Amino acid sequence: LESCQWICERRRNERVPASCSDAFDEKYKDSCRGGEWTQKVYFDHDSGRCTQFWWDGCTSTSQNIFNDMTTCQGVCELPGTEITGQLPDPETKYRCLQPAEVGSCKETYPAYHFDRLTKSCRPFSYSGCGGNDNRFLTLTQCQGLCEPFMHLTDTELDCHMPLDQGHGVNDQKCLENAGFRFYFDRNRAVRKNDINKTDLQTKLAAHR
Repeated sequence: LESCQWICERRRNERVPASCSDAFDEKYKDSCRGGEWTQKVYFDHDSGRCTQFWWDGCTSTSQNIFNDMTTCQGVCELPGTEITGQLPDPETKYRCLQPAEVGSCKETYPAYHFDRLTKSCRPFSYSGCGGNDNRFLTLTQCQGLCEPFMHLTDTELDCHMPLDQGHGVNDQKCLENAGFRFYFDRNRAVRKNDINKTDLQTKLAAHR
């Protein structure tokens, strides 16, 4: 839950620091100073919690190490408030994040779509029928609506995708492996428990 809150609800000027996103180096737990052990803390990506360990002076390039629990929790565990900035209203928010579709006809019309991989508006040829809403007549129109998404990270973009529970919600074999996850409901600005496939699992994988 903390990771979902951190990624989807924090202020836009807050970034996940390396001390939280770096993988913890197990070498920190080795003995390097002949038994001069002191307590340190690291942020566990799997549990989403700060965890204490005994340190004997070993060094590493990983910045995921803290002198005390309070510092670790304040930086890595505690959620932010909300992503600020102007984002499209609920009726159009998914439009920019849809995949580009040329449609099902055979004509060729110039158009633009928002590419979430490059976070830019790109030209493509529309066939004249079918397709989806991620289609704009002009570059200016595309940029005007989708510009806010250009400043989000890939993980933040996932926060604004609709909930997808997966293809096996009625499959008994899939239900046996199902579990509760968290997703960000932007319309209500709360986290909800649900069984889904495209969820924000409790780790900061996208920031490693």
